[in-house]
Amino acid sequence: MTLGDVCESITYGVTASAVPSNVGPRLLRITDLTEDGVNWTRVPGCKISRQEHLGSSLADGDIVVARTGGTVGKSFLVSEPPDAVCASYLLRLRPNKVVVLPEYVQLFMQSPAYWKQLKELPSQM
Repeated sequence: MTLGDVCESITYGVTASAVPSNVGPRLLRITDLTEDGVNWTRVPGCKISRQEHLGSSLADGDIVVARTGGTVGKSFLVSEPPDAVCASYLLRLRPNKVVVLPEYVQLFMQSPAYWKQLKELPSQM
């Protein structure tokens, strides 16, 4: 099976600028993904339209994946996020919980098999 087979949706994040205060939803960026997880208090806000907010909002069980740059393929399982969206260099995967547990998808995305496939198909990200 592919990720597309087990996800309700796979979407790009929003193209927006971070604002220094916590105005609007938090804008999760690649640089906010650390080995220790995400420190939501350090994630800046952003000003986006209601439509962009609805299309990119993060929910419990979503997985965000870096789609470009030196960290392509790096992923993070979202757990109880604040009001937040993901930025444009991230993909938001929303696993279909009837088909697969998000935790299983995240474990797969840490496996050697995932990284091998990713390196063999770099143009797919």
